[in-house]
Amino acid sequence: MNTVLNEKTRGKISESIYYPCIAMVLPIEKGMGSSENLKRLTDRIENEIGSKYRRDKTTHVIEKLHHALSQINYSGNKKSVAIFVSPSYETVLHLDIPLEESIMVDEPFEIRDLVHSLHPADKYILLVQSAQSFRVFLGTQNKLIKLKLSIPDNIEAYKNDIAEKIEYFTDTTDRKEIMMDKFIHHIDKELDNILNKYHLPVFVLGSERMNGHFKKYTHHEKVILDYIHGNYDDATIYQLGETIKPYLSDLRKKAQQELRLKIEQAMDANKVAIGIDEVWKSALNKKGRMLIVEKNYYYPHVVDQDGNLKGISPNVNPSPLQDAVDIIIEKVLENGGEVQFADPEMLKDLGQIILIQYY
Repeated sequence: MNTVLNEKTRGKISESIYYPCIAMVLPIEKGMGSSENLKRLTDRIENEIGSKYRRDKTTHVIEKLHHALSQINYSGNKKSVAIFVSPSYETVLHLDIPLEESIMVDEPFEIRDLVHSLHPADKYILLVQSAQSFRVFLGTQNKLIKLKLSIPDNIEAYKNDIAEKIEYFTDTTDRKEIMMDKFIHHIDKELDNILNKYHLPVFVLGSERMNGHFKKYTHHEKVILDYIHGNYDDATIYQLGETIKPYLSDLRKKAQQELRLKIEQAMDANKVAIGIDEVWKSALNKKGRMLIVEKNYYYPHVVDQDGNLKGISPNVNPSPLQDAVDIIIEKVLENGGEVQFADPEMLKDLGQIILIQYY
């Protein structure tokens, strides 16, 4: 597990100029809630902010962090938790999606950053295979992360098992074909384990011959977007990323088309809230199954005594605490809903934001 401590040059006014801010994402699984693990995390964060702030600037934030960590529910069915802490802000969001451990200190954070990390439209599985070995990556538009496998990644580990089943074949070509097919069954089974966790589309890279065999035997044909032929045994992560790049625009286009279809179906069922005011009320009433909002759409606001939104000048640079869209996103996630970002102009006729309700 990789823990990342990020610190970017601050490009906008933030509370972190004066006091530390902390954002955390933690997987919820066996062992993650141990006192040793939580102490390791808090010690590292305290050391990080303690080296840059006076003690009187950090005490309150550390207290809020400890309180937030105590609110984590490890006995439920959620798979990860996101925690945001500042001197005036504390929230704990339990999520249905498995995420890697990540810690951000002193970054001006927005709930949108979390959604972007969850957004399946920008993610995919990349299977790189040959007759001798295979690798699997979790991909986004910008990077590839090699996934840890639960089985050996080389055919040598399976030769004894495979040899027993082909001992009566004397033709070398037949033996190689059978060994390849048996190896593919192992690969496909491991892919099944990975897809049970990530539920993402798949690209398969390999020789034309290997891909042909895999296509014949795989049980995951419905989620495989494309087979890309070539020899990628020794390809670096950068080279793999460059190879897959031309295919990602089609992936994004398909995802946006699927979003539009979901909107049309919900509208036909009269199960939508359209525009910021309707969406605000519906989200606060826990009716949101899926929020769809255009990228970079903000709504700086104040709330009147009746709980209604009142917009303020669009020239104001919104912070995460002032933007109604961020609050809506948080409420939808908090209540088990899903959040997706649409391309600019896609929701122009719908007020740039729409909430699909449960039906």
